[in-house]
Amino acid sequence: MKKITLSILLVILISQVMALEVEKEDKGSTIIQELGNPSVFDFIINNPGQEDRFEIYSLLSASFWPKGKFTLPPGKKRMEVKVFLAEELRKNTGSFQFAYQIKGDNSGIFEDTLLVKIVSLKDTIEIKPLSISPEDDSVKIIIKNKENAHIENLKINFDSLFFTGSKELSFLPFEEKEITLELNKNFEKTEAGTYIVTAELEAKEDIEIEEIISYLEKEGTSIKKESSGFVLKTSTITKTNEGNIPVTTTIEVRKNIISRIFTINNPEPLTQERKGFLVLYSWRKNLAPKEFLIIETTTNFTIPFIILAAIIILGVAVRIYTLSPLVLNKKTSLVRTKHGEFALKIFLHVKARKNLKEVKIIDMLPHMAKLYEKFGKAPDEVDPKTKRLFWHFPHLEKGEKRVVSYIIYSKMNVIGRFELPRAMAIFKTNDKRKEVLSDRAYFAAED
Repeated sequence: MKKITLSILLVILISQVMALEVEKEDKGSTIIQELGNPSVFDFIINNPGQEDRFEIYSLLSASFWPKGKFTLPPGKKRMEVKVFLAEELRKNTGSFQFAYQIKGDNSGIFEDTLLVKIVSLKDTIEIKPLSISPEDDSVKIIIKNKENAHIENLKINFDSLFFTGSKELSFLPFEEKEITLELNKNFEKTEAGTYIVTAELEAKEDIEIEEIISYLEKEGTSIKKESSGFVLKTSTITKTNEGNIPVTTTIEVRKNIISRIFTINNPEPLTQERKGFLVLYSWRKNLAPKEFLIIETTTNFTIPFIILAAIIILGVAVRIYTLSPLVLNKKTSLVRTKHGEFALKIFLHVKARKNLKEVKIIDMLPHMAKLYEKFGKAPDEVDPKTKRLFWHFPHLEKGEKRVVSYIIYSKMNVIGRFELPRAMAIFKTNDKRKEVLSDRAYFAAED
C-alpha cells in the first residue's frame, strides 16, 4: 500500500515538474465586433519534458490558430497565436476573460486564461480633421486605428461636396495611415466654411462616421507662368483673382533691346518704357472674383539661330580642314554590268597638307559585297576576315594627291539608300602617329 501511494505521489510530482510554462505577449488583443478579427498573442512556451504534440482549445465558442495539433520540442519556443471569438461572444463591448487549455498527447493539460477587449468599429476608426484650399488638386486624409487591433482589408467609402472615393486599407495596432484623393472641380464658387465628410466602413453591417472638413478662405491673386520652346519661345503669364472681392492686377514683362525686335505680345501692352538696354511692358486690368488676365509673349529666334548655326558650322568645318594634315574624301558611283549585278565604284581621294610618312589607307567592304579583283591596281593587303582593304604609301609630300579606286559587287539587288563604311587614314607626322576619317559616302538605289 505504501509503495502504491509513493508511486502516485511520484507521478504527480513529475507531472508538476514537467508541466508547460507559458508567457503571453500582447500583439493586438482587441477584437472588433463587426469584423470578428482575431486577438493576436505571442506565446513563449517552455516545454521542460520530451518532444510532444499539443493542441490549444477552449470550452467556450472560441477557436485558435494554429488549428489542430502542433509539435513542441524540449525547451523554449515562441509562436504566434490567434484567437477568434464566435459572434455571440462579441455582442457586448468591454473586457472579456476566458479560460483556454493546451493539451499534450503525453504531457497532460495546461490551463490558463486570456484577457481580450471587444470594441465597436465606430469607436475604432478615426478620421482626423482636415482642410483644403481653393488651389488644391487633391486632399490628404489621415485615418487612425485607435485600438490595439489588427484590421485587414477594410473598405472605406468617402463622400463629401469636395471629393468622393474608396480605399481598402489594413492596419496594425494603433497605426495611422495617410491617403490621397483627387478633388472634383465643381466647388470653385463655394463659400469658405466648414462642411461634413462621411466615411462608410464596410462590414457585416455598414458603419458611417462623420468628420469636419474646413474650406479655407483665400484672398488676393495667384500667378502662373509657363514657358515652352527654345528657338520659338512662348511665355504665358496668367493672373487669377482667387479672392471674393474685385482687385486691380498688373503684369510686367522685361525684354532686352535685341529680343524685343523678334517679340510679339498678345494682347498689346498698356504701356512701354525703355530703361537702358531693357524695355518694360506693362498690362493692367480690374478682375472680378475668379476672373483672370492672360498675357502671351512669343519671341521668334529662328533667323538669328540659323545665322548663328551657319557661322558655327562654317567655323568648325574651316578649322577641321585647316588643321588636319591629311584630307580623305570618299566618293561612289554606280557601275553598269552585263548580267545586271549590283556594282559600285569607290574612289578614295587623298591629299597631304604636310609631309607625311608611313601613310596607310584602310577601307572596309560592306557585308553583302565582294571585291572585283580584275579592276585597276589591287590593294596592298586584304583581310578576308574583317573585309578590310589596305593601301600603303611610304611617304607623301606636302600638296601631293593620290586617288585609290576599286569596284565592289553583289549578287543581291539593293533597293533604297544606305551608308558605306567610312575610310580611315593612319600616318606619321612630326614623329607622332595620327588618324583621320573620311567623310560619309551614301548610295541611293532606285526601285
